[in-house]
Amino acid sequence: MDVRYEESDGGATSTTGQWLLSVRQQGLWKLYQTWLQTNQNKVLLADETISRLLLWAPHSEIANGDGQWRQVVWGFLSLHRLTVDLALREHNHSTSDDAYGTSISLSTDANFPASSLRIALTILQCLGPIAQELAVVGTQPQQWEGDDATRVRNEPTSHNDARTACRQARVRLYLEKARFALRLTLLIGYWRRMWQQYQQQQEEQRLVNADSANIAPGLLLDGGLYHVYRSGLQGAPSIEQERARIERQQYRGRRTNRRVVTARDRQHEETQQSPQKSRRSFGLAVSRILLGELLYIFRPLFWAQAEDATVGQDLSTRWNAWIVSLGMDLASLASLKTSADSAGNSSTKEEWSRRRMRLFLYLLRSPAWERYTRRGTQALSGAVDVVPLFGKLFTNYLWDWLYYWKLYRAEEG
Repeated sequence: MDVRYEESDGGATSTTGQWLLSVRQQGLWKLYQTWLQTNQNKVLLADETISRLLLWAPHSEIANGDGQWRQVVWGFLSLHRLTVDLALREHNHSTSDDAYGTSISLSTDANFPASSLRIALTILQCLGPIAQELAVVGTQPQQWEGDDATRVRNEPTSHNDARTACRQARVRLYLEKARFALRLTLLIGYWRRMWQQYQQQQEEQRLVNADSANIAPGLLLDGGLYHVYRSGLQGAPSIEQERARIERQQYRGRRTNRRVVTARDRQHEETQQSPQKSRRSFGLAVSRILLGELLYIFRPLFWAQAEDATVGQDLSTRWNAWIVSLGMDLASLASLKTSADSAGNSSTKEEWSRRRMRLFLYLLRSPAWERYTRRGTQALSGAVDVVPLFGKLFTNYLWDWLYYWKLYRAEEG
């Protein structure tokens, strides 16, 4: 005789058992992907709402415990955005997903972890605000006990601020070293793959005794980050699509053997040169791209080193580093201009324009921020603040917008 015992929570136990069984069969990541595909619009709406509220939260530039919490929230929110992008990658495979994150995509080497490097870069970008807050917490007087706590509390505020600035500069330096290493590895892998494609193309041209368009490397998009903030960005063209586009521009009439030269492609007269001159022009263009990209990824590390070396000193000692950093960005843009002219593809032109617009961020960096930008903004906000109804609102929005770019977008990302 079988005796069955019924429990009151049998339904809950059954549901829990089914959930554990599905976790064991599919895994948490697969379940999260399924849930996210079902609730994608709700998740994106919640993310956007939190972002807006976070932007309007009260902020203070002074490095104390007040207001710094939103940097931690922003860091975790960015990590969640990365998780959403990774979860939806397989679902939204209709869009181009260049593993190297460049303006000209090509097939990746199976042994090269391009996507993993980009994900690691994005994680470091997200951890930046959190690490900055941890550096501030490490200098709080509450961390000390006994006589040490009394001594720290009695220290001047400027001394505590200097210790906080020193910790934050050191954290930024460590992060920039790691990001420089990842970006350099990513670019070297991409250039190596492009060189293999170039050698293969040259061999095919030799066998068929024909000429074809040589493709220079593309530019690194958004600092190599995995997810792209720019909305509506089209996928980068493949190397085959780029070669076909350039060959269409170089088309010559069969009867006259002449090419219609317009204002937009007069800068590409090397296509009418001899093969020897054409190869030299191509080699020069590639060299300029390599130099420009190396300057582009090294500049954030140089600036972090300069901040760490001059922390606690007078801000005027940072002008030399500010000028050198600006010169490196200008030199990089000048080196890459030939690859982003009117005949370049849209992804390359958009990336070059984005880097050019980022030159305005130098107004948010020391010592230009303390000497000019903040003083000018204070004078402007003081004049606008007296306007009834909208003056205070505009002033708050102006300061929050400046602090947002200064804290989260001043460096590449």
